[in-house]
Amino acid sequence: MFSKNFDRVLKALTYLAERDPASCKTVEIANAAGCSPTSLTKDLQALSRAGIVKTRRGARGGICLLRKPAQLSISEIAAAVSPPKRFTSPPYDGPIVPGHDCPLQRRLAHVEALSARVLNETTLAEFVTEAAGSTAGQFHCLDDLLQQVGSRCAIPPRLHVVGRKNSGKTTLVVDLVEQLSRGGLRVGTIKHTHHHHELDTPGKDSFRHRQAGAAVVGILSPAMDAVFLPQTRAEECAARYSNMMPLFAECDLVLVEGDQQTDGRKIEVWRDEVSEKPLAMSDESILAIVTDDEVPATKSTPLWSRADIAQLSAEVLKAATVAPGGS
Repeated sequence: MFSKNFDRVLKALTYLAERDPASCKTVEIANAAGCSPTSLTKDLQALSRAGIVKTRRGARGGICLLRKPAQLSISEIAAAVSPPKRFTSPPYDGPIVPGHDCPLQRRLAHVEALSARVLNETTLAEFVTEAAGSTAGQFHCLDDLLQQVGSRCAIPPRLHVVGRKNSGKTTLVVDLVEQLSRGGLRVGTIKHTHHHHELDTPGKDSFRHRQAGAAVVGILSPAMDAVFLPQTRAEECAARYSNMMPLFAECDLVLVEGDQQTDGRKIEVWRDEVSEKPLAMSDESILAIVTDDEVPATKSTPLWSRADIAQLSAEVLKAATVAPGGS
């Protein structure tokens, strides 16, 4: 993802940030970064051209930061000396299935978008804090950064709760969210519907933005943020989930209410009051039926008790492959 010189640059800038606003000699900085002064000189020149460091003349001169550590993003530093390599291209030519988007490329694009966000949000000041709390020889700038990028880029597991109309999907999702949240998990939810719903308020500013042709419309308010993404019927639902996942990067699990046609993992909630047979009778991809009623023969589909929400939550975590302590 990064070239070899980025690690020494990050260590050199962390050293300068710890001593800001004082100046340091190139030899001193190189020793702290574990590299030769010659190799570091070219990096410092690139940082100077980017307006990140400057050289002070005189007996007490040297290299110093041009801006405060909290004002320097890792993205800006990387762009100055070692732009991260793009990795959205899959390791093969052309689509595997003609006429369909590559699922691997969508996921790589998702990872790249999250990586860019992490690099933009992380500042040099955070590395100074990390370095101050570590013992000598234990602080590795690039290793720590890559670990943070990796943890933020993980795609959270997704589990669908499906069922016939009035089977209790919404109530089950709410109960699961409450139970899992009490256990320390961060749970996100998505409501899937086949009906057209106007989610915005006609006549409001954001609605007018969309009418004017805005591709994406966001709302930032003191209590809540929202994003409206106009969609077309032609866009595959799988791609829409992939596009949404960056918003759930901090979650341990995403529960989706509905979408029986998904290729994702799904469980069914069923009540005999519905009168119709369980969907699992004809859909072998359903992992389990959540019910306390007597169920018609369903081959080998497991039955999970609806009444025992604690045990049910544990089963949901297993089905979604989430560790009980969170991600």
